[in-house]
Amino acid sequence: MNVLIIGSDYTLAMDREGVIGDSQDRHILYGKHVSNLFIVVTSPKRMGLGVKRLSKNVVVYPTSSRRLLSWWDAYCIGKHICRDNKLDIITTQDPFLAGLVGYRLKRRFSIPLNVQLPGDTLDNEYWVRENIKNYFFNKLGKCIVKKADTVRVLSSGQREKIAGYGIPQDRIWLIPVLVNLVKLSRFSPTEVNKLRQQYLAPDGKLILYAGALAKVKNIPNLLDAMSRVIAMHPSTRLLICGDGGERASLEALSSKLGLTNHVTFLGNISHDYLPNYYHACDFFVLPSDYEGLGRVLIEAAAAKKALIATDVSGPRDIIRDGINGFLVPPRNSEALAEKMMLLIQNSELARRMGEEARRYVTESFNPDKIVERLSSMWHETVKLGK
Repeated sequence: MNVLIIGSDYTLAMDREGVIGDSQDRHILYGKHVSNLFIVVTSPKRMGLGVKRLSKNVVVYPTSSRRLLSWWDAYCIGKHICRDNKLDIITTQDPFLAGLVGYRLKRRFSIPLNVQLPGDTLDNEYWVRENIKNYFFNKLGKCIVKKADTVRVLSSGQREKIAGYGIPQDRIWLIPVLVNLVKLSRFSPTEVNKLRQQYLAPDGKLILYAGALAKVKNIPNLLDAMSRVIAMHPSTRLLICGDGGERASLEALSSKLGLTNHVTFLGNISHDYLPNYYHACDFFVLPSDYEGLGRVLIEAAAAKKALIATDVSGPRDIIRDGINGFLVPPRNSEALAEKMMLLIQNSELARRMGEEARRYVTESFNPDKIVERLSSMWHETVKLGK
């Protein structure tokens, strides 16, 4: 099977040492289940990225474009790949501009199309209000998923929503994101102890957030909850791993709330070292307004950590409320603080929840089963697209 992927993850075309995350490893693994995997990604011209071969049969083609031309260039590159190779399927990493490119290639070359939904964005009131452009992307996305031969979603909440658009159930595939659970279980006890000694008072607790510093993550809600927590538990510390456009405003808010000595912004942490932070913390918090799945929750669970997240699509598939963690209402810092303090006050509860979290994700997010299901989806897409 020859597969063409259209997306915007230009880290796939970067040198490995400059990449945060394991996206390259995932696509190399996907390549082991197909004959050839061609990947077209939009990338800024200033980065000067060139064609990159990730493995013998996985090749990445960055557009290296000016912003306004990037998706047109992606279409042109995809068109040449379709002409020069006998492709069995096109899959796009989102239903928006990548989806539009994929749909145009489908129409032009009569190749079956699979569209992926990485986040719970379609008809999501929070996402639509974030930017006026999202109103138009929402309409485009709904149109594209209806025209696709199959749609991949990451959570049961997304599946229900997409089914509501009149798409037959056999065309909707629930396949979680692939996470290397074995790799995330590895850590250095020396490094973990060093992190706890560096950031904690002897009687304190260490809370971790990892992810992008973006509006969707609603870290201000977490900071507000943290201000409530330290009023009762002043030895508590919060580590924030990740970077993004909201960092400056978040650091300013942290200072305004008097959290300078209680919250540390660490910036991006290499994916290989990040497991040490998961193992060093006492529990993990994800305060997002919405999520496709919440991959970091799976990663923290692999390290046997109790989880707290907002009660939205995605986290609902990972957290069994009261068993391996807690779900709290979105944008409710009081409820969030309450659950944080409950775990701070009850180390044994946090330990039990962490053990259960590890057991649950090991059973529910087995990497081999996910790759097998992804391969099955691609083959079924080819059948449906004929």
